[in-house]
Amino acid sequence: MTEQKTAPEGGVKVRALLTVSWLWVGVPFAIGVYQLVIKASQLFM
Repeated sequence: MTEQKTAPEGGVKVRALLTVSWLWVGVPFAIGVYQLVIKASQLFM
């Protein structure tokens, strides 16, 4: 039988870095889209 290898520690660090970087970009982007929708809806009222 062959042994199954677990994910190396570097994989956990890469996944954490990816998660943080997506949040770093995604949260301000979502806030900007939200503010854009609010301001655009005020134009048509």
